[in-house]
Amino acid sequence: MQVAQDKAISINDAAQRLGVSSRTIRRMIEEHEIHAFKVLGQWRIRESEIERIMRGNEEDTKSDKEEE
Repeated sequence: MQVAQDKAISINDAAQRLGVSSRTIRRMIEEHEIHAFKVLGQWRIRESEIERIMRGNEEDTKSDKEEE
């Protein structure tokens, strides 16, 4: 059996990495903008999901600069 290498982090850790509030992360979970899951009643987000969001923001920034 293969074990996943993708670490799951808390909402607070995700918020810190993305530079937003934990409330924003919770809203994004509710609106299905971030894929998250619960472990013993606490939300967890995979690091790969945070990286996906960050890459998406980089692409948005590039598109904005090209339009100028």
